[in-house]
Amino acid sequence: MPSRRRAPHAAATAALLASALPMMLRAQDPLQGWRVDAQAKAMALVRVEQSGATTRFVFQNVSEKTVTAFSASFGTTREPSVEGVDCFTVDASLCWAPGASYPFIELTAQLPPAPDRVIHVLAAIFEDGDAEGEQSTIDHDRFHRLGTMFEIERVRGILGAPAEDYASEAGVKLLIAKIGKEPGPGEDPFASFDAVSLPGVSLATLRRGSKLARNGFFAGVVIERRWALKQAQDVLSPPGGTQANSSAPAPTAAITQMRQRYEANSAKYRAFCQRTNGGIPR
Repeated sequence: MPSRRRAPHAAATAALLASALPMMLRAQDPLQGWRVDAQAKAMALVRVEQSGATTRFVFQNVSEKTVTAFSASFGTTREPSVEGVDCFTVDASLCWAPGASYPFIELTAQLPPAPDRVIHVLAAIFEDGDAEGEQSTIDHDRFHRLGTMFEIERVRGILGAPAEDYASEAGVKLLIAKIGKEPGPGEDPFASFDAVSLPGVSLATLRRGSKLARNGFFAGVVIERRWALKQAQDVLSPPGGTQANSSAPAPTAAITQMRQRYEANSAKYRAFCQRTNGGIPR
């Protein structure tokens, strides 16, 4: 019978469709098989893009407030793979306004097996200082931001001397010495800030933070001090050398520009701390 003659072909077609179905579903799945465990609901994973060996994760702010910091982790174990970004201390124009979508992280390492393709959305901090998500991660991210702010305030004070004081080679070396080396593991991250203050923020309160929060403060200090030292060292030895980099400003002008950047950041951060108590709940 005709129907029986076609049966083997129908069975083969069904088998082919069954084998192709997972690939078809993955092609239609914008998350490429990744699952989301959301402690913070403000940020939603909307798309996973694969390009060669690079995997890009695109998140969207689905809340009604601007998100200024955001942390997530990958896989079934959180601690080794936590990633975070704080646009407030980098470039406020890159913050997530309501409805905005941006790539958050790019992975170039080998992807974990399918059962481990889980993204934990751990914490989100809003423009007004409020936050949602896992409290330990929120504390870490807030302290990391405060470490950056305290270090910027400290270096701003050092740069308060007349630019001419640092205009010579000896002067720039003095500036580098005043900025100081990066604190090492085990050092008190708060030791450099007894003479530094930010509105509404108490060092005594920060010292009582959890170990994870204090580690966040330490990391913020280290990263910002490293950047301050690089800026000062570039005055002493412009990238590419003075002959290759003829557009490099003279030392006095370079120090003035550096001081202006620190004064602008200080004003922004002091206003934030005044408005939000440094983001630390009272």
